[in-house]
Amino acid sequence: MGAGPGDALLFCGSGATAAARRLQEALGVAPCTPALRDAVRRLLRPEERWVVFVGPYEHHSNLLSWRRSLAEVVEIGVDAEGLVDVAALRRALASPEYADRPMLGSFSACSNVTGVMTDTRQLARVLHEHGVRVLRLRREVRDTRPAGRI
Repeated sequence: MGAGPGDALLFCGSGATAAARRLQEALGVAPCTPALRDAVRRLLRPEERWVVFVGPYEHHSNLLSWRRSLAEVVEIGVDAEGLVDVAALRRALASPEYADRPMLGSFSACSNVTGVMTDTRQLARVLHEHGVRVLRLRREVRDTRPAGRI
């Protein structure tokens, strides 16, 4: 997986969905009721509100949990080849709208519908270049690819 001393591996018991939820709880952005979410968002200063970048073919449990959280979700589309649009990601990361805000990239390793693989290492490099934390979800490929090949 290419992890180093500054990385963390969460063991959460019931899969990647539980791991994402555990991370959301640790960040203080866990999903809540719409009324509570709206009330808390109004109280947060912009620099306190997380921005989460997600890919174009996220598993619904990843996408929905972030949408229901206190974070602002930015969906990155596909390029001409149908892959994550890295240029669009770079533009979003450099946007003044997200400056001085905590940011996280939460990208699935591949589409569970089409099987399109995400170059998670490339995305991690781009995200790290901008000081963004990275959550790589591998639920879609766990049964078909060796971990070192993802």
